[in-house]
Amino acid sequence: MKKEFFAKAKRDIESAGIRILEAEYRPEISKSWHIIVDNDPLLRISWDGDSCWFVLEEELPALTKGPRIWRDIWIGENPDARCIDRGVVILIGKCRGEITEFKRQKP
Repeated sequence: MKKEFFAKAKRDIESAGIRILEAEYRPEISKSWHIIVDNDPLLRISWDGDSCWFVLEEELPALTKGPRIWRDIWIGENPDARCIDRGVVILIGKCRGEITEFKRQKP
């Protein structure tokens, strides 16, 4: 999605009082981006520009030192701003303990 959607997602997360640990916009990789927030477990939202999927993931405990392992907990398949807004709302709700169940968004 456009860099503006990435910037808005960051603003919305920070406005909710959630600390962002990492935020990266990658225009050279299909305009993909991700944001990792401080939570237990860590949560990450990602936009994949190739597949037009917006994904909310949680980090799984690692058995060894190495790259992080992520598990999808919500996937939005509508490539528009509403999909991203919904994903950010779910991320915030998960961080606050208000959301525990997830349903895949229908295209």
